[in-house]
Amino acid sequence: MQPKRRARLGLILLSILITLIGVEWVQSEQLSRIAEARPLSLPSEQPGFPANLSGGRIEDSSPTLANIDSDPELEILIGGIDGSCQGKLYAYNYDGSLLWERQVPGPINSTPAVADIDGDGQVEVVVGVGGWAGYEGCADGGLIAVNGANGAQEWFFETADWLNQSPDGHSDGVFSSPTIGDVDRDGDLEIAFGAWDQCLYLLDGSTGDSLWGALPGSSSGTTYCNNRGFYNEDTIWSSPVFYDLTRDGNLEIIVGADISAGNRNGDPSGGYIYVFDKNGTQLAREWVDQAVYSSPAVADLDNDGTVEIVVGTGLYWPGTGYYVTAYNYNSAPSDIKDRLQQKWRTSVAGRVFSSPAIGDLNEDGIGDVVFTSFDGDWGTTGSWVYALNGANGAVLWQLPQCDRLDNSFAGRSSPTLADIDGDNHLEVLFAHAWEVSIVNHNGTYYTAHGVFPNPDASVACSATADGTSSDYYVANYSVFASPAVGDIDQDGDLEIVIGGIYAFNDPGSGGGLHVWTGHPMPSNDKIPWPMFHRDAQNTGYPPMPPHLSVAPTSLYVMHQYGSGETERSYLNIRNTGDGSFSWAVSSKPANVTVSPSSGTASYTVTVPAMVTVTTTGYTTGTYSLGDIVFTGTAESAPVEGSPARVPVTLYVGDVYRIYLPLITRSAP
Repeated sequence: MQPKRRARLGLILLSILITLIGVEWVQSEQLSRIAEARPLSLPSEQPGFPANLSGGRIEDSSPTLANIDSDPELEILIGGIDGSCQGKLYAYNYDGSLLWERQVPGPINSTPAVADIDGDGQVEVVVGVGGWAGYEGCADGGLIAVNGANGAQEWFFETADWLNQSPDGHSDGVFSSPTIGDVDRDGDLEIAFGAWDQCLYLLDGSTGDSLWGALPGSSSGTTYCNNRGFYNEDTIWSSPVFYDLTRDGNLEIIVGADISAGNRNGDPSGGYIYVFDKNGTQLAREWVDQAVYSSPAVADLDNDGTVEIVVGTGLYWPGTGYYVTAYNYNSAPSDIKDRLQQKWRTSVAGRVFSSPAIGDLNEDGIGDVVFTSFDGDWGTTGSWVYALNGANGAVLWQLPQCDRLDNSFAGRSSPTLADIDGDNHLEVLFAHAWEVSIVNHNGTYYTAHGVFPNPDASVACSATADGTSSDYYVANYSVFASPAVGDIDQDGDLEIVIGGIYAFNDPGSGGGLHVWTGHPMPSNDKIPWPMFHRDAQNTGYPPMPPHLSVAPTSLYVMHQYGSGETERSYLNIRNTGDGSFSWAVSSKPANVTVSPSSGTASYTVTVPAMVTVTTTGYTTGTYSLGDIVFTGTAESAPVEGSPARVPVTLYVGDVYRIYLPLITRSAP
């Protein structure tokens, strides 16, 4: 970590702020020109919205939709700034009324996560605090957990004071969004997050205490992370994802990070993608030439039964990080630097702050990867939205981020995916300029954007066709985070939610919460990525459906003629997806028995089944006995891979066995 890191961190966010000011000025100057364009349709806002928040603007905190009280509707959880050095966490009802708000000691640019973290039957809301460099030196950072019903604080985990390797008396900020899951499969929930104190933490959800002690630091005799976490030697912006890469029943922790030259690993400046086990042991570490602010996503992109890890880059080192990469994890290499093996890397137009979303845009059965990127280092000439084929990284489409006035600004929003118009195809939603932009599955605009001559337009946004709708989701001011999609009032249609500011022309206006309604409800598989990092726990992966696998796929049983009446062999029944399912032998040859003949398959356990073949009445020869047919069901429906057929062949005759010799050597 270099001494100038704090200054560079401020420069990063100052550059973003300058872009923001440009967006505000251009939009306010040109807003009157909207009348020159084709007619607009302003989608209906949910009654009670926009909501005028008591605190300041919402910037990088994305809305989380979850039921946190006893009613059936979903609440909106989001964080923001509250004057100098403080922040606020909000819970809003579906009708625009405030359920509660909680003042916290630093601004919030982390996205809340929601779960019953202490097992008391009441969900909690967890969020990072202090994640904004302009407030470092006066704001205390950490992770706060509050009661979902009333906002009362349950615990606060204070980070270390080490952003610049020079303590300033304040714990450092948390931009990273917390991820919640049962890492060790003991029935209790854990929470992982990174921080600007250069540490990665894993906490006990019930108490907020660290589950890790003093993990390796860069030198002996120095206390890092207050002896409560993994010391990275550089800041961590990325949000973790949990997934059982090793298929041992425990969840691994996958996260991006920064790194500077002079580190204990001897690597150049750039970034890392890490994999940790539940104890904080490094299972994999991949160096890249750019800091990694992007949050990884995990999915089986090519349907081969093995998940990929997909991640963008960051905004620190100039001229690098113009790509998105998919990795496979391989535990076989002894060196942890060789275990994340690149499946593909796709070059794009600029640095990728955005976190990928995953869904099947073109309905070919392959998970597609969607993200935004700057044009160049800072997006001063505009920004882009991409869709890639998840199997090979090929570009499906690349589209300039364009607003209604035909401008392209530095958009860093992480997209969400849902069918919001009832056409049975996914749309891509992201924040850009003053609006939520929506792109159709095929890379054409759904939302209205300019087609009139605009002398101030970016070259990238010379629109040749208007959107396929005339809808214009204007948020009255600049928005940056991810929109969320869900049926918050449980009335059978979808709402689109984004945080920003209430009104640009009201000097007393604070933060704003915008909700648009009236979008038809699709089937569940048409809302694959409805909010930042996919769900209310910020898990970052779509669970793989249960999948029946039986090995070997055929049996060849040999019987020595005249030696007995039965022969035995074995099959292994596995669930190569997530979750569990019930399995059974639905049919088999008459002279074959299988034991057990039914059971439950979870991905953590391989079930051995003994196959017994009765050989009575068979003379010498080879016989095709037929198939053993296995079926798997979950929630009364067949799982993938069901039915599985295992043909059984019996050979009767002379069976020769060759035994390898045991050679010993006597002592001389």
